[in-house]
Amino acid sequence: MNKMQIIQPMKHSIWDYLFYASMAVILIWLALKMTGVIQTPIWLEYGVPVGSFVVGFIMLFQSINDKITALSTNDARMEEHLKHLDKDVESIRASL
Repeated sequence: MNKMQIIQPMKHSIWDYLFYASMAVILIWLALKMTGVIQTPIWLEYGVPVGSFVVGFIMLFQSINDKITALSTNDARMEEHLKHLDKDVESIRASL
C-alpha cells in the first residue's frame, strides 16, 4: 500500500521577495517607458533598470548562498548520523 507524501510548501526568504520586487520594478518601468509615461534625460533613463538589475543580482546571489549554506549544514548533519549508524552496526557485529 502506497502512502501519500505530503509536500511542504517552499519557504521563501526575504532575499527571494527582494529579488521579485526588483524584477517587478523593472517590468513596471519598462511598461511605463514603452507607453511614454516616463520621459527622462538619457543619463537618468537607465538608472532605475540598472539599479534594479544590480539589486536583483545581489538578492539572487544571497538567496543561492543561503541555500548552499543550508545544504552544507544538512550534509554535515547527515555525515554525523552516518558515523553514529556505523558505530551502532559495529556494536551489533561485535555482539554476534
